[in-house]
Amino acid sequence: MVNDMTDQPILALAPTFSRFSREMLNKREAPSFTGWKLFDLDTDESAFASNDALLLRNRLVQFATNSATSECLAAFLPIIPSTEEDWAAASEVLSSVSDDELPLAFACYAPLTLQRLMETLTETIHDEIPGYDDPEDFREDDFDNHPYTPLREALAELFT
Repeated sequence: MVNDMTDQPILALAPTFSRFSREMLNKREAPSFTGWKLFDLDTDESAFASNDALLLRNRLVQFATNSATSECLAAFLPIIPSTEEDWAAASEVLSSVSDDELPLAFACYAPLTLQRLMETLTETIHDEIPGYDDPEDFREDDFDNHPYTPLREALAELFT
């Protein structure tokens, strides 16, 4: 896929996770983050088929220096249930899946500049921190320990 304004390929970025099983769904356990995958949106149809690819940091940094202000990125971030209501809805949606390994739902953010990707990761991290809006439940190290923080910080270094 190509950005019509710049004729540059659109690269997609997606986190990878451990296997998500029906047993985990029933126990309300989220899969574990395992890394990042960077792929050409047009040519890699199997991008979500494997959970073992990690972010190629050098490729992202090289891409960043060439097109940091171009909207040539898409981010696919998973929708992980956080409340009992969310888990029940996920269970209902996935009830028709016959495999024991279950797919994750993803939200797509596109097109993005690298700066907007950094902002999207920041927003996602804040949204996923338990008690972020309630100071009694908030732990100061939650942001630093989120699995997306290293990529967010690497992107932040590009703009400082």
